[in-house]
Amino acid sequence: MKLSAAFYGVRFVRAFSVFSVRVLQSKPCDTLRPAATAGNPKAAEISTAKSAISTATAAAATPLATSAPAAAEIEQLQQALIEKQTQLYALESACLRETERQVELEDSVIAWQDKYDRLYESHKRVQKVNQSLEDKMLKLVDRNAGERAQLTSDVATLSVRLAQANFNIAKLQREIPFGLGSPNSLRNLFLNLI
Repeated sequence: MKLSAAFYGVRFVRAFSVFSVRVLQSKPCDTLRPAATAGNPKAAEISTAKSAISTATAAAATPLATSAPAAAEIEQLQQALIEKQTQLYALESACLRETERQVELEDSVIAWQDKYDRLYESHKRVQKVNQSLEDKMLKLVDRNAGERAQLTSDVATLSVRLAQANFNIAKLQREIPFGLGSPNSLRNLFLNLI
């Protein structure tokens, strides 16, 4: 009893499809990295490719006639299955690469957030120190302005007293040549100075 090539082709497609279904069920991208498929547009492509493969496998698993057109159709289905599997593996590897890149980016974001937080805390501390120094500087300026006003007032008072003293000295110098002989005049001069 000789079996035709179409029969062997159908058996090959069935065996190949069962193997590929097992491979697909054992290592899908979404089971390797569940977080990567959530909200990922490539996950939809992967599920579409998987459904196309399962359709092709189901079509290949149905008994076909042993004619030449059936063999050609089996060959086309095998080629389509191989292409879809290649696309699926490419999508899975792209998904894994993107997931790894996403993890790296998340780590980078965390590192930059830590740096920002440290800089912000440092900035707040420096701002407090600057405010404290500014308050001390303003107090010193106010105190120095008060001291300056007091010193200006003292200088004005002393200037007036100096002018009076100069006036008294000039007055005494005019009176001394005329009344040097009497002790009362010296005493009067002394009392005038005080």
